[in-house]
Amino acid sequence: QYTAVPQTPLLTCDVLKEENAEMSSALREMRFDHDTNFTVKNPSNSDSALVKKRRNKTAGTVPSTIAEQVSTSE
Repeated sequence: QYTAVPQTPLLTCDVLKEENAEMSSALREMRFDHDTNFTVKNPSNSDSALVKKRRNKTAGTVPSTIAEQVSTSE
């Protein structure tokens, strides 16, 4: 009576398959939809505040020159 061991199915394979299926489902939801087309605006045609600020900044300044050091030691 005490020497007989009942059959016990291992559930680890089932649990592993279930976890993999859940992970695959979660990753599928997170992935970017490649069918969606998006357009990149040309910054020269843009009217955003940042582009206007940068245009004004670059239009009003002259390119800086490198200041040379002059040594007068003799």
